[in-house]
Amino acid sequence: MMIPDFDPNLEAQIDRRLKELPELIAPRGLLERTMKAVAHSAPARQSRSWSSWPVGWRMAYLISGLCALAAVFLAWRTAGTALASVTAPALSRWAGNAGCVWATLETLGSAVALVVRHFGNWLVVVCLLGALAYAACVGFGTLFFRYAFASTEGSRL
Repeated sequence: MMIPDFDPNLEAQIDRRLKELPELIAPRGLLERTMKAVAHSAPARQSRSWSSWPVGWRMAYLISGLCALAAVFLAWRTAGTALASVTAPALSRWAGNAGCVWATLETLGSAVALVVRHFGNWLVVVCLLGALAYAACVGFGTLFFRYAFASTEGSRL
């Protein structure tokens, strides 16, 4: 597709004209109004940790959780025999699958034991050091992330 009357120097001309324009000056007070509007529209409260909840809320949450746990326990005790007769076929299928998974894990464990026996104990030490280094990286990364993005008002690390 051809563009009629295409000037190859058009881009350079437009660039030169735009650079010749004077710089625009922002109206007085724009920065203050903008910062005030941003601060006003920010959410008032971020999610807080359990320890910063009011004591009444913590107690109510704890009591309601214990009540829910007690209700599940009582319901299980009450309906246990009825559930056993209904769920027996499903449990037998699940047990068959669990047996297959257990056999697979047992085979993998035997393979790992054979590799360790072949290469010696230094392999275990190297793997443990690698896991420790990984855990340290995750821990320090979490610490630095929380430090970098912590709010400045009333923040505890």
